[in-house]
Amino acid sequence: MTYAPITWSTVEAVARDVPNTPLEFQVLILGYVEESVAPSEFGGDSSFTYTLARAYVAAHYAAMRARGASGPAGATTTMSEGGVSVGFQAFSWSPSLFGETSYGRAFLSLIGPSVAGFVTG
Repeated sequence: MTYAPITWSTVEAVARDVPNTPLEFQVLILGYVEESVAPSEFGGDSSFTYTLARAYVAAHYAAMRARGASGPAGATTTMSEGGVSVGFQAFSWSPSLFGETSYGRAFLSLIGPSVAGFVTG
């Protein structure tokens, strides 16, 4: 198996109850996840665990968006696609960030007690 970016259908496979997410936000969140989740922490870029980790993180952010969550404090990076703009805030690793949704907790279960999993820098 070779590396492939995840698609929104992969996210929907693990998160059927995530509300309709606008296409523009799907593109942005998938791009963010691709850049942020470290393949080396999940068995490499062709691992099923890496695919699952990215899907859980994307589902977590979609669920948080649906709740209207503002996200953790930190420096903001804004991305735009079409008529939609979304900001992501830089954060220090904290498991509590992912404790807010079942998808975030599923991601945490993949990494166990480790604080690794995200690209930092």
